[in-house]
Amino acid sequence: MKIKNHFKNFKFNIKSSIALISCSVLIFATAAALVFTAAPAAAQNAPGAASKSPAIDAQLDLNYKNCVVIQKSYRLISIYWQSLEVLNQIKDPSVHECGGLKEKYDKLCGAMNALALEISGHILGDVSDNKDLRALKMFSALYKSKAIYERQPFYLVCTPVIKKIHYLLLNSPDELKISGFEILSAGEFEKQYFPGYGEADPFYYYRKGRELETEVIDTYWKEETVTYSKFETIQSEVTRECLFDMYDDDNIDIIEQQGPFEKIIDGVPVICYKVKFMTLATITTVSKKKYDLTRVWFELLRNKYSILMPSKWEVCGKTYEMHEFYTGCELILK
Repeated sequence: MKIKNHFKNFKFNIKSSIALISCSVLIFATAAALVFTAAPAAAQNAPGAASKSPAIDAQLDLNYKNCVVIQKSYRLISIYWQSLEVLNQIKDPSVHECGGLKEKYDKLCGAMNALALEISGHILGDVSDNKDLRALKMFSALYKSKAIYERQPFYLVCTPVIKKIHYLLLNSPDELKISGFEILSAGEFEKQYFPGYGEADPFYYYRKGRELETEVIDTYWKEETVTYSKFETIQSEVTRECLFDMYDDDNIDIIEQQGPFEKIIDGVPVICYKVKFMTLATITTVSKKKYDLTRVWFELLRNKYSILMPSKWEVCGKTYEMHEFYTGCELILK
């Protein structure tokens, strides 16, 4: 069974219900309006389908450190799971005070929509401006490697990309004259790059469970430039000209001033002042930092849509997020 998600943002058609219905009367039937994730119905009915682990494209994951699209796409998945956790709390009839949860959910949805626009903008910019398909192919490969329950946030990226390609095919086909890009219609483009776009499971919705284990798949060094700033108090004698310059400097705050008095420097009389001042000291370093690229594995839980009463969450497999963890090792180069 195939269901199409047609949505403008991540609210999945419940935006109005969340805004208008108080949390205390949100019943479990609200879940049926959500387009959450799972395998298609036919796959769900297959023995053991629900417990199948997500496919892993090891080489694709190793591109994380060098590919902005991969990094942001995994970040999108992570925010998606967070938003589902908050949404499940809002739907929980035992939670009566959920004003803060609604605000948190709205922020997570906003973050997802903004991040999806960044990813789609990067892909479309490379295609139309640079005649470069690498970002599109990388995102498509990641999309295809994910189970449907993980693809849901990716639809936020697919939608504007498909619409833009459709527009260019109809109005500016010359912009799509790129080596290796032999597409004649938006439908053909969707099937080739985003097969199963819009599919969702009508029977189950999902959430991320407890953390199971971590798996370091790569370790590498990254060059980073960092600027450190600190206010310091300094006491010294300065010339009159220097004092005037200090008054004109927004980064210097003169605390005390004594003088003037005369000093002989190299046989020449110089008007001086003794000052105590506070200044913002800044230092910029270039360093190499060591990171572990890590898969963090979690239980995958599912629950049935029901208009009668809430059912229980059950473990049906596992899922993972990709994170880049700083190991604490740093070498300052300059």
